[in-house]
Amino acid sequence: MWTQHTQVRFDGQDVYVGLDNAKRSWKVAIYLGDMFFQAFTQTPSPEALMHYLRHHFPGARYHIVYEAGYFGFGSSGPSANLVQNVR
Repeated sequence: MWTQHTQVRFDGQDVYVGLDNAKRSWKVAIYLGDMFFQAFTQTPSPEALMHYLRHHFPGARYHIVYEAGYFGFGSSGPSANLVQNVR
């Protein structure tokens, strides 16, 4: 029996990611265009987030924003680097 596998591509589509970053976890909200897709909590790892995005939304343009809030911009450390280096 033959099995056909198709990979969904998101070439040229915008994926918007909102981060609420804390020391022990990140709350992540994802929108596809103007439609809410998913919210979840993950370990505070830029690499883990990028792996998730590239795996689930290959070829998309990622737009990542995060709160500056109580701790200011300095506490965001790795997430600020992630925001600057999204491709």
